[in-house]
Amino acid sequence: MPSINLGLTARDYFIAHAPAEPQPWFKPVMPPPPPSVQIPAEMTDEERNEYYGWDEYLGIEDMKCPRIRDYCERVNAHRTLAQAWNSEFEKQHYVQWPAAWADAMLRARGAE
Repeated sequence: MPSINLGLTARDYFIAHAPAEPQPWFKPVMPPPPPSVQIPAEMTDEERNEYYGWDEYLGIEDMKCPRIRDYCERVNAHRTLAQAWNSEFEKQHYVQWPAAWADAMLRARGAE
């Protein structure tokens, strides 16, 4: 007759009993964050004035310099991607934590 094990494995046990808050050493497995957007090089005075006024005084629709408008649109797109990446990082920080804790406990047990 085949043996049926309905109990928890040691890993299952450690996953179920992981601390609620992840430890500072834990970093979830994630794709890299979106790359930053480079400021246009050698801006004219008009471009610099628009750039410095953007986001506080000017909207993208108010921009007259196409190069600065394109830059600001790329920055807005980057902000959206970065916000989504940060949200996913926070989620994965808690989702992946119990398994990482269990694996660390199993490694520690094996070292004894």
